[in-house]
Amino acid sequence: MHPYHALAPKLNALQDRSDRVSVEVVGQSTLGRDLYLVTVTAPESAREARDQQRWRELIEDDPAAAAATAGCGASTRRRSGSTTTSTATSGRAPTARCA
Repeated sequence: MHPYHALAPKLNALQDRSDRVSVEVVGQSTLGRDLYLVTVTAPESAREARDQQRWRELIEDDPAAAAATAGCGASTRRRSGSTTTSTATSGRAPTARCA
């Protein structure tokens, strides 16, 4: 365990060492301490990056359609006690129906 005051420097150092880790402050606790969101990603191909961008755009432009297709093409694999979720798309933005 690490004391709270040591958390931010450790998270920043981890983020500096890896292009797969991002850290952001998303709020404050009732004691006024920063709450951190740490995102760890897997390496992705250019196609996967484009697919993710399309999902983000769909979520912004048409949240209902994004919610309706949230389970389409998704698969979950377990590896070494962790869960990795990947979404398969056909190279175009998801539509409101699963194909």
